[in-house]
Amino acid sequence: PVPAPRPPRQRPLAKPGEKIRGALKRAHGGTMEIVLDRKPSRSVAAFLVSQAEGGRRMFLKTARYVGLEDVSPRSMDAALAGEVRMLRLSRTISERPGFPAQVSIGRFDEFVELSPDLAEDIYGDAVGVPGFLMTLAEGAALDVYLEAGGKLSVQDFRALLDAYKRLHEAGLAHGDVNPGNILVAEKNGKRHFTLLDFGPAKLRGDRDPQAWNDVRQADLQGVAAILISFQDAGQLSGF
Repeated sequence: PVPAPRPPRQRPLAKPGEKIRGALKRAHGGTMEIVLDRKPSRSVAAFLVSQAEGGRRMFLKTARYVGLEDVSPRSMDAALAGEVRMLRLSRTISERPGFPAQVSIGRFDEFVELSPDLAEDIYGDAVGVPGFLMTLAEGAALDVYLEAGGKLSVQDFRALLDAYKRLHEAGLAHGDVNPGNILVAEKNGKRHFTLLDFGPAKLRGDRDPQAWNDVRQADLQGVAAILISFQDAGQLSGF
C-alpha cells in the first residue's frame, strides 16, 4: 500500500541555536513544560534544558537524531535503555574508593516522551520520541569553556585521565570522549568535571579483545586531544 502523504507543517522547523518551548510526557504520569537550548548542530539528539519546573538544570537525551528518519520505536527504546544502563553503571564505578573526587558522572533523573508539538518542532513530524532527563551540575561544556578563554591545568587532565582509566579497569569504555561530552565548573578556585553521553559506551565482555582495546585507546586519545587543544590555545598551565 502507498503510505498516506504527511500533512503540511503548520509552523517552520526550529533552527540550530533557537530556543524551543514545549512539553514532555513523564513516565509516571503528567507533563513537564520546558525550554530547550538547541545545540548548533545539523544532527543532534541531546539538548540543554534551560527552564524546567523547580528551576532544575537538566539535560535531555532523545533516542532520535535530527535528520535520521528511519528509526523504529523498538530500536529507540532499546538505545535509551542501553544508555541508562551504562550511565548507572558508570555512576556506581565513580562512587568506589579511588575514583578522582574532581570528576563525577551525570545522574539519570527520569524517562520522558516528547509531546507531538515538541517532536514536530525538532524533527519535522509528530511521531512520539522517547528520551530521558539528567540532572546536571553547574558548568559549561569544555569546548564552550575553551572558546571563552577558560584555563585548565595538567593536574586537571590527570584527574580526567584517571577517571577514564578507572572506568576501563572496571570494564567500561566511554566510546566518545570529546569536549562536548565533559562539563567543567569552577568553584572556590577549583575545577570539577562531569562526564556525559554514555550512549556509545561499551562493556569489556561485549566485544572481542582487540575491539575492546581499540575503544579503550580511543578514550585516552580523546583526553589527549583535548589537552592539546588547550595547550595550542595557550590555556594550559603546569605543563
